[in-house]
Amino acid sequence: ALLDDALDVVLAELAIHGVSLRSIGGGASAVDSAYCLQWRRGQDAADEFTEAQEVRELLAKICAPLETMELDWIPSLTRTVADIGEVLIDLLKPSIDLTPLRSVQVQHAVMFGEDWSAPYEVCWQADGAGMTITMPDLPNFADRHFKYFGERLGHLGRGHTLLYQYLGTFVIPCHE
Repeated sequence: ALLDDALDVVLAELAIHGVSLRSIGGGASAVDSAYCLQWRRGQDAADEFTEAQEVRELLAKICAPLETMELDWIPSLTRTVADIGEVLIDLLKPSIDLTPLRSVQVQHAVMFGEDWSAPYEVCWQADGAGMTITMPDLPNFADRHFKYFGERLGHLGRGHTLLYQYLGTFVIPCHE
């Protein structure tokens, strides 16, 4: 249901860039369907994206404004972790007591500030015994951190990395 609800937001963002989704395979819901991206080049008819590079360029354009995004990362992650914990507590309460999940704390990773330390400073960590989730200290990222994501994961700019990390505030706690 959440993905179905998000489809309208995704479509609106794509429309800003002259791009639309065309369904190429039916499913039980919009989320289960397969799509291809189409874009308008001026007044011409819509063309399908045929090259991976075209999709990468679109992603770079969509992510570019995120470079100036202001977010209180720790409060946002704290809310997400608490919400996920409550869902698990509610779902599993008849069989297992997960109320200790309410004690999970979140924090930023330690920044050593050295060139060699970038791979360690960009990692997420979970410590079950310490009841903590540690996320990268994004407000203090330097060029070397963004360069690391570009070289290792093919990120197309700071906005791409920030989107990746923001999505991580939902995915990582669910995984852990």
